[in-house]
Amino acid sequence: MNGPENISKYLRVPVPDQPALGILRLSPIKARELNLAPDQIIRGVVSEDGDFVEISTSNVQQQIRAQLQQWKGRVVELKVDLDQS
Repeated sequence: MNGPENISKYLRVPVPDQPALGILRLSPIKARELNLAPDQIIRGVVSEDGDFVEISTSNVQQQIRAQLQQWKGRVVELKVDLDQS
């Protein structure tokens, strides 16, 4: 599981009445490690307790901490945004 040094606190998922992509902000180092490109769309699954989202890229699975209790157990699509700050 990744810590806050690699993942920005900004993880948003779509609002039910406004279908849109969530945004996953990663440090450039973490994005390269996962072979993710800016604006790439990835699919994730929110854990049953809503405490993390699991993404799969190539043959790497990654769990990212998040507060997503309202999305427990759901599949979400996330757009990669490189956090430059």
